Amino acid sequence: MACLSKNSAYACTGTVTTEHVCDDSASALFYIEGGSATISGSGAVSLLAGTEEQGVALWDAAASDMSNPLSIENGSSGTFSLGGVYVPNGEVYVSGAGVLDSSFVAAYTVDVANSGHLTVGS
Repeated sequence: MACLSKNSAYACTGTVTTEHVCDDSASALFYIEGGSATISGSGAVSLLAGTEEQGVALWDAAASDMSNPLSIENGSSGTFSLGGVYVPNGEVYVSGAGVLDSSFVAAYTVDVANSGHLTVGS
């Protein structure tokens, strides 16, 4: 499991895959405990959820209402193969040609704007 602590902000501008997060497993849970998470530019996140995580590949516990949303924007992509995105108290924001491909999205709100693309159930 990769975990971001309470006072961190993470901006993915490279590529994060399961292999980079876990060395001994093909699956991973990316957990955001605090701060904000933005995948932008040419950033890409590709994770495979494990059975221990009940199908959740990315869990953003830091998002609250519409502050600190999980943002996927400006041509970036988030692919959560056989896994989902869980943002129980916040917003998932996909915009500016950002792409989110996930088995499921469970969030307080989801906003897809400005050429953003969301595929659920693939």
